[in-house]
Amino acid sequence: MSINFPSHRQEIKNPAISTFGSRFFKDQSHLELLLEFMLVAASNKTIDRYKADDILPSVEILQNWQRQPNFQLKYCPLNSIDLKLFAFISSSKLETRHATHQKRYKWLIEQLKGKLSNIDISTRNNDNDSFLMQLENILLGFQGVGGNRSWCTKSFLPLSRELLSRELNWAHTKATRENVNDWPTALNYFNDNQHMFLARGGEVLYLQVCNALGRSNIEDLSLNLQNLLERDESNPRDVHECFVQNVNGILDQCPPVFNEVCQLINGLDDSTQNSENPMSCEFSIRSTWEEGYLFTIEFSRILRAKLDPIEKVEMLSICCAFQLLRTLCAQSVRTITDSEQNSRAQLFNNGNSFGFVWAISSPDGDNKVIKQVSQRNLISIRKIIHKAIRINASRPNEVIQRTDDYYGDGLFLSMCKRLGLVVPRTGPGARFIFSEKIIRFLILSCIPPGERCRLDSFYEKIFNHFGLAITPKHLSQACEWNGSPKIAESNLGSNWLSSMLRSAGVLVELSDACSLVENPFGESEE
Repeated sequence: MSINFPSHRQEIKNPAISTFGSRFFKDQSHLELLLEFMLVAASNKTIDRYKADDILPSVEILQNWQRQPNFQLKYCPLNSIDLKLFAFISSSKLETRHATHQKRYKWLIEQLKGKLSNIDISTRNNDNDSFLMQLENILLGFQGVGGNRSWCTKSFLPLSRELLSRELNWAHTKATRENVNDWPTALNYFNDNQHMFLARGGEVLYLQVCNALGRSNIEDLSLNLQNLLERDESNPRDVHECFVQNVNGILDQCPPVFNEVCQLINGLDDSTQNSENPMSCEFSIRSTWEEGYLFTIEFSRILRAKLDPIEKVEMLSICCAFQLLRTLCAQSVRTITDSEQNSRAQLFNNGNSFGFVWAISSPDGDNKVIKQVSQRNLISIRKIIHKAIRINASRPNEVIQRTDDYYGDGLFLSMCKRLGLVVPRTGPGARFIFSEKIIRFLILSCIPPGERCRLDSFYEKIFNHFGLAITPKHLSQACEWNGSPKIAESNLGSNWLSSMLRSAGVLVELSDACSLVENPFGESEE
């Protein structure tokens, strides 16, 4: 039986939530995972009587939380209704623009015209209408997700604290039916606690980080995983400090004048800026601390790299998605092996340190043997997630079909397809592949910024980090992990990944027998 962190006393009816934490959900995109994670990190937080206004609670608070895990983490994000309204209403669908919203937008424009004289912006040229139009377009350019949604359900990219806000949903049908015609009344028709898009997945990831960094040491981490870490990554206190510093770095990189304008818009009416409803992170699973620690390291490495801010956000969102996928697989293996000890040898002897493996085929599928191994492997992965959920289920199989689709193997397959990790998107024969974007993420997360490693070491790193099988040895293990007949390694050879690394400019070939993989994105100066 999974142990929750923090403790959760209420009855959990969804077996996927009791297995993986509350909650990972199919409708939450990988960018929304990152947005929610950063929202928790940037908000003021409390754990019992302890307050935390930095990215993470202090090490002492986290260690105390490990000893007394009976209290939920609560956080208080802003609504930022006015900022979203100003930035997004002009680009939203006409049918989603309620009359009260349009009146409010006009009010915001008039208020801003009167306030602009107090801001030192040399390019304004005293043309307020033109400047406000440019400002609106600039803010629209920071839109992250929600292209076809109503304006209030859209979100900004997490490039500034001022751009982070809780999820809002507008009850359009109800408001229209009840003839809402003024803004104070309209505020009652916004719901900030439905978790439709920011569906708590980012909260689970944040709790995993807290769970991992609340440990005084990582001696219980398997030796294979410890070997993935640099010396300064082996001390949770040092990792905590680095993580806080680098997350603050990405949230502080917008020019002060940009943040000042966002604060001005958000501060025009205090009644719409703040919410009286603090939000609570529910729980992760205590045993996921190992992948939580690796996730913290991978996230920090990407933050430290010299990357364009937009690309850095994209890589961080992929990092969040890979952590979700890794948690689903690792926790499924734990659940099955705790219940069926005879399964342990097959899974851990042939999988990585977490007991699973993903067999990767080339994008063009030129090796039919590897292609078939990958197809069978994807089916096997989905089966263990399916099986783990049923071990924790107390309801009939047909009742939990939706659980599979939205919280289990359907979530795994959907996220893999969004990432381009599984093709085709529709139809039979789904298999694991790599894209250029995924290769870039693997280099950034598995090799410290500016460092190099041997090609064979890189293959071992990605196998131990994420279970990614590329080499004949690992692909042969994948066959046995699948429960399929073993295939000779000579039939599993392929050089497609080294060709993709060469094309990406990250493969340094010293000789025919020795190549290095380089992370060319050195330490950021932020």
